[in-house]
Amino acid sequence: MLRPLSVLKDVVLKPKSAFEEISENGKNFLIGALLIVILPSVISAFLYFDYTRLEGAVRDVAEWLISAVLLYIMGKALRGHPSFVGLLSAIGYARFPLIFPPILGYLILKSIPGDVKVLIENTKGQLSHETVMHIISHLFTPTIITLGLSILALTLWSLALCVIAVRESNKFSTWRAFCSVVVALLITTLIVTKLLKVTG
Repeated sequence: MLRPLSVLKDVVLKPKSAFEEISENGKNFLIGALLIVILPSVISAFLYFDYTRLEGAVRDVAEWLISAVLLYIMGKALRGHPSFVGLLSAIGYARFPLIFPPILGYLILKSIPGDVKVLIENTKGQLSHETVMHIISHLFTPTIITLGLSILALTLWSLALCVIAVRESNKFSTWRAFCSVVVALLITTLIVTKLLKVTG
């Protein structure tokens, strides 16, 4: 009953065995994967008291579904043996590290002094050298740099987990999984960008 939650510990500590289990029992983990996918937008909405940010959950779900379809097709083409639901669940759980960047981004914004925020918001492209240096000195502090690098590390960790998820779902090499993930990421980004333009 609680396995969709407890498996997160294995995703962190033993990703290979965790994604083997998730891909083989995809239906049992599908709801958990969906919650992981939409949680960043939910967290962001509550942190900023801006419930329009919940619209980001729709984008995240679209990215998840599109990338899963692409990875499933590529897996079949590369002689993998994926189960679509298993692959979908595994990719969802691979996004687990992406739950934290909204929190870190919020902390970055809180670390910027109010007068600097006002300068950035009111600038019209004509800043003096002194103003630019003043803004930079408050944007490149040890705290903000550390938080920014943490966001980068979490994003790369999620990418690495996605490669493992695809590899275990398809039962093929890490190299094939990596190439599949990169191609799917590029195509998914392109498709979602076009859809957002069309829907306004």
